[in-house]
Amino acid sequence: GLVGVGELGGAVLSEDAGRTWTLVPVAVGTSSGGVVEGDGVLVTVGGYHSIQTSDDGGRTWTERTIDLANPFDAHMDVAFGDGSFVTVGTMGEILTSTDRGRTWTERSSGSDAQLNGVVFAGSRFVAVGEGGTVLTSDDGGIGWQERDSKTFSELRAVAQGNGAIVAVGTEGTAVVSVDGGTTWAARVAGIDELRGVAYGDGVFVAVGLPGYVFTATDPLRSWSWAPSGCAVWLYAITHADGRFTAVGAHGAILQSGSPEVCGGDCNDDGGVTVDELITLVNIALGVVSPATCTAGDTNGDGTVSVDEIVAAVTRALQGCR
Repeated sequence: GLVGVGELGGAVLSEDAGRTWTLVPVAVGTSSGGVVEGDGVLVTVGGYHSIQTSDDGGRTWTERTIDLANPFDAHMDVAFGDGSFVTVGTMGEILTSTDRGRTWTERSSGSDAQLNGVVFAGSRFVAVGEGGTVLTSDDGGIGWQERDSKTFSELRAVAQGNGAIVAVGTEGTAVVSVDGGTTWAARVAGIDELRGVAYGDGVFVAVGLPGYVFTATDPLRSWSWAPSGCAVWLYAITHADGRFTAVGAHGAILQSGSPEVCGGDCNDDGGVTVDELITLVNIALGVVSPATCTAGDTNGDGTVSVDEIVAAVTRALQGCR
């Protein structure tokens, strides 16, 4: 399944490769950082040192108590590799867990920069953050070494695949390593700020600025852009079930390779019913979340407009196909 987390303890769960989504409660402070699966458990992190785990695929969550000096610091991202979970956050904070996220140990990163992203690449963890900060760990997140990223831009996210590690950030910056994170080269991957990056099916995909996605099969050589069809900022992206899934502002969810969506067909059964039309109206009024029926938000702006409701009525009368 797919799990997305956001502000105010919000999370959505899909068990059908992103066709439909269900809201689930995850109390992760005022905002949520990353979510990762490892050792049969999901771990999500967020503000106020919140860390929660799920043993049932994201349906229910258990909050873990973390006793740290500053309870107001935030965890920005989490990764899993070689039996260890590693979470990174504000003021260079790093925590590790080797018992499926039940207990956590604070580690010294040697940096006071905010760390925004972390990934497990081969045999080491790589963390990225403010001022072009790049840190690597070869011992499960216990000890860290700073690397020269060749940029001072803030790095927002990091991903790995096909022997490369790519971190993206402000000013359309991408930094690339092909030796496991030891040395880096700076490139221009996009325009304005990039918030998320993922690898799958031989390509890196970066998201951020509304209306665009940026792709590279060889991130050291060149990047290209394509229209995303989404009118809001995209904050994160992942690759699973043979497709990319990006999430963004106002509950927007965008997928690559998706079949043509019948606007308003919330349950993907090939038609629009009266109950589904009522759901669209409730989304437009703010009574329920757009995640209740992502098929109603045909332009990907995170809400349902009057025009989208009218189009759904037409499909209810004339059919989707």
